[in-house]
Formats: sequence, structure tokens, C-alpha cells
Amino acid sequence: MAVGVDYSAWSVEDGEMKRRMDYTDSRTKQHVAIIIFTCKIEKGSTATTLSYRFAPFAVVDGLDLGVSLVPMGADRSMPVGVDVKSVDGGKGALMSPRTSQGIQRQLIALLTGQHLKFAVFQGLELVDMPFYNDDEFPIIYRQQIEKADGGSNLEEQKKGWFGRW
Repeated sequence: MAVGVDYSAWSVEDGEMKRRMDYTDSRTKQHVAIIIFTCKIEKGSTATTLSYRFAPFAVVDGLDLGVSLVPMGADRSMPVGVDVKSVDGGKGALMSPRTSQGIQRQLIALLTGQHLKFAVFQGLELVDMPFYNDDEFPIIYRQQIEKADGGSNLEEQKKGWFGRW
């Protein structure tokens, strides 16, 4: 099935970036799914959390799933384990990468500014959807990092110890 996606602009509130993607069957124009993507940067640090609210997708809390987010032209998927929670009265799933390495892997894909492929795995691939991404994400993400880190100068951080001489 060919899937079309309509997406919202990025919204930002208290270090939380969100984008909603609505999917329809391109042929029948019937609603297929919704993904609400959230990226949260904790105040006073640069710690980042990611989550995907995906519906319809009935799950049992704690189900062993993996999520992959890679550029559309990538040779292979790169699933990371996710914590899974049933939401929306059992009609949706909230999925968040379990480890900092999983978050880092998905952030790298998002920071490319390329269109991505969102996939959910349980051994085999269960879901394969386009994930609209653009060069606005890296800009907003870096702004939120600066705000969360108390406005410190990122250029100075990049220079390191020897660059300050």
C-alpha cells in the first residue's frame, strides 16, 4: 500500500519538541495511522529522551519491540530496543528507546535532515512508514540544547580546553 503523510510544523514547549504525522492510503484516502514524535531535552543538562506515540497499534505493556529510524535510502534497518506502553484505551502504543545508545542512534538519523523510514520490529518488520524529517529539526534541537544548558556558548564547548588559550 502506498502511504501519504501529512505532517505538522514543529512545536516547542519547555524543551519538548513535537511533530504529528497523519498517514493515509494514497489510493483510497483512508486514514491509516498517526505518529506523534516527541523529543525532550531536560533543563540544566543536554539529556535527551525520544518517544513515538503510534496509533492504531494495540500492544501489551512491556512487549519486546524494536524501532528503527534510518534515512530512506539506507541499506538496512537499525532497530533499537524500546520500552512499550499501551495508550489511548489500548488502541495505541507509546514507544521510547531503552538506552542512551539507542537514543543517540536515532538522533543521528534525525540530525541528517533527510527523510526517514520508521519501522517497528518484533523479530520481523511489523510496520514500515515514511517519517517526514527536514533540516528544521537540527536547528530547533540545537536551540533547545542551548536553552536547557543554561545558555552556555556551544562554540566555546566545541573548542575544548586547548582552544581557549
